[in-house]
Amino acid sequence: MNLERQITFWNKAAERITGFTKAEVWGSVAPTTCYATWTTGAIPCARGLPLSYTLRDGQFRSASVFLHHKNGHRLPVAIGVAPITDNQQNIIGAVEIFRDNSTTVAALEHLKELEDLVYLDGLTHIANRTYLETFIVAKFNELRRLGWSFGVISIDVDQFKSVNDTFGHQTGDLVLKMVAQTLVKIVAPSTWSAGGVEKNFSV
Repeated sequence: MNLERQITFWNKAAERITGFTKAEVWGSVAPTTCYATWTTGAIPCARGLPLSYTLRDGQFRSASVFLHHKNGHRLPVAIGVAPITDNQQNIIGAVEIFRDNSTTVAALEHLKELEDLVYLDGLTHIANRTYLETFIVAKFNELRRLGWSFGVISIDVDQFKSVNDTFGHQTGDLVLKMVAQTLVKIVAPSTWSAGGVEKNFSV
């Protein structure tokens, strides 16, 4: 792109990834904000911001964003923006390289699904016993190392068996969900990170 953010080069890989041909995007102007209206939709919404900054200060930038494919769907892409300079090191434009990032996004989503299966209760969708035992051991060791005082609160749903016996297990499940969501809303969440994916659990 030139200093006016007009597209001056569009290769076959860009055509394949976006679905837009060179003729369709040639001369299009990248927006200065993510909220601008696109005439082609080929370029990532967030592209205008890193591009504008790079044209201004000549620094390389990268980001993970979405572009709108010609067919209408959103496509995750990883982009890198680098300045183009003349012999006197004056910025005369920028080159932006983007690649399909679907595999990485899919892998992160799959990781989240696996973590949910391992650590979340299927009915209430809060931390299960497996996560709770791991969390308590780790937190106990941390607080003991730091010399901090701590406490553990345990609650029980009174006469829950009689609810199941009287109104059935479906009603019992609703009670458990209600109690779980109440705790989620009133207890500060604990945050943990696994595989680079941060998750919140109310314990």
